Amino acid sequence: MALSPQIDAVKASLWLFLCPIFGFTYASVLLDEPITLYTFAGTAFVVLGLYLGQISKK
Repeated sequence: MALSPQIDAVKASLWLFLCPIFGFTYASVLLDEPITLYTFAGTAFVVLGLYLGQISKK
């Protein structure tokens, strides 16, 4: 039971990596900021990193 808070903290930290993706989306919708190819590439790297992080834990 002692590992439960640590595991929950790791899961929470993985979700924090999604904050820039939401930031790009909100900036595009609310402020009409352009989403470029670099934005999509960066988003793909973030999602890939999250996916690899989840696989390595199983």
